Amino acid sequence: MGVKNPWAFVSETGHERVTAYGIWQRRLKYDGRAIGEIFFSPHKPGRRKPMRHVRRDGTPHFAYMSASDEHAAGPGESLSHRLFKETIASLSGTRLVLNGGRGEEVITITSGEIEKEVVHADGSYFADAYVRFESKGDLGLKWSGEVYVEIHKTHEVPREKIDVLRALRLPVVEIKVPEFAEYQHPDEKTTDELEEWHRQRLKRILEGSTGFLMAKVLSDPSSAEYLEKQLGEAHRKLEELRKEAAETSSNLDVARNHERKLSSRLGELEAVNDGLRKQVNSLATTLRDIKASETGLADQLRKKNAMLDDTHQQLKMLQIVGATLVAIITCLALFKLVALAKDWFA
Repeated sequence: MGVKNPWAFVSETGHERVTAYGIWQRRLKYDGRAIGEIFFSPHKPGRRKPMRHVRRDGTPHFAYMSASDEHAAGPGESLSHRLFKETIASLSGTRLVLNGGRGEEVITITSGEIEKEVVHADGSYFADAYVRFESKGDLGLKWSGEVYVEIHKTHEVPREKIDVLRALRLPVVEIKVPEFAEYQHPDEKTTDELEEWHRQRLKRILEGSTGFLMAKVLSDPSSAEYLEKQLGEAHRKLEELRKEAAETSSNLDVARNHERKLSSRLGELEAVNDGLRKQVNSLATTLRDIKASETGLADQLRKKNAMLDDTHQQLKMLQIVGATLVAIITCLALFKLVALAKDWFA
């Protein structure tokens, strides 16, 4: 069973393409008769093969004119791939997220095209899309306001092609077709209106405030202007560092002078401290002597107080004895007086 392509190019190198449904609508104006035009397979320029428009089993499509071309060329570019790169080339701006979120830039796209030819030593190849852009950040200056875009669904850009792009110093990113950008209609049922609706839907998403393109950087050259700016910034930073170093050196000299003064002052304070330490030691010795003397005086005072207490007790006893003797003598004197009085009156 042959390959049934729903769309084809109208020339071997141009970008204009048509759908099988659209050509069938033209044929219906002539009762479905063949219109005798030759179309070309959905491949990049240089690889396209002649095709004709046919309608078999009720489904219009393009078929290879040569069976050998069919086996050699294969089915070609999918509609999801084709419509996605056409949308990118038509954007007015979006947010470019580079290398898994490690950098991003809001870009304003000034122009875009698909199938951009890149000439190199071994021939040429065609990038899926090419846009010129402006940005507030450094990316526009770094990449001279341009970027080549490679689109892939399942197969990534081969290493050999990446090496060529890097050797040419061209800024190139690779973008995988996201799920929301998959064409939702069967290829055999596609129409110009459905494809245009799909492109406009993608534009609204990508140009919206939350829209972005997740891109992997394959080649990241730096323009001469960008390098000059980087060099200027490096010189400016170097000059700032030199001024900072000179200021630091001056501050270091001041700090060293201050350190010497502090060292001298520290020596003076240490000498004063030694003197004060000696005075403290002397006062401590004197205090210990005073405390020892106070202890001796306290012992003597306690002894004197004890002796005083004893003397006081002895004095009390003598007072008692004295009073007793006085009382006895008084009684004896009274007895004697009484006896004398009795003798007188007898």
